[in-house]
Amino acid sequence: MDEGSASVDYLPASLQGAHFAMERPPIFAWKGCPVCRGIAARINVEYSYGHPGIFVNPSHEAIKRARAEGYSANMLAAVSAEDCLFADLGIDPSVEGCQTFEATDFLVYKRQFDTTSSLIIWQIGCVGDLTFNPHPSDPSGINVLVDYLLQHYSPSQPAILYQANVLPICKPIIRNLTLAEVREADINQITTLYIHPVPRRAVDKEHLSKLGLLEEALA
Repeated sequence: MDEGSASVDYLPASLQGAHFAMERPPIFAWKGCPVCRGIAARINVEYSYGHPGIFVNPSHEAIKRARAEGYSANMLAAVSAEDCLFADLGIDPSVEGCQTFEATDFLVYKRQFDTTSSLIIWQIGCVGDLTFNPHPSDPSGINVLVDYLLQHYSPSQPAILYQANVLPICKPIIRNLTLAEVREADINQITTLYIHPVPRRAVDKEHLSKLGLLEEALA
């Protein structure tokens, strides 16, 4: 490898992303991070699974700091849990549109969303937990989330609790239920909530005219 560069390889499982995901960002002091020490030693390093840039803040931080130190660091794209969700649930996000949020962020910033598009909410089992607890047990956050969603959907709105398979020999967990039933469902820290879009609203006549389109062509 050329001096001042770093590429992708593997660290032992104990040093991979799953190990760090349960810790808060302050542990990533540049000189103390195993990944960063590997970069400084001119060896190939990698420490994540799935897509390295989705729900993996340390990877972004490591690349940023490596570049600041003058090293060449790049992120390589990979299959994310959202990609798995689209495949496993048979969803084409281009048809109705799709919105995706982390559960706590969704609530505390009161994110705006469109009920006529698919809604994906990640880590609903950890909503309200800022400690990265691997075994959250307080269900109050789920109730707060469902209460907020019921301001926009009916209790009978179709939803899915989803968990991607983590190994090739495993199958994804897919549970169809109503939004109201989410309160009593078996949820863990990596459960994802998918809410189907409600029926489409009326088309905008002004934009149809500006685009030279006929409403019949959209059917």
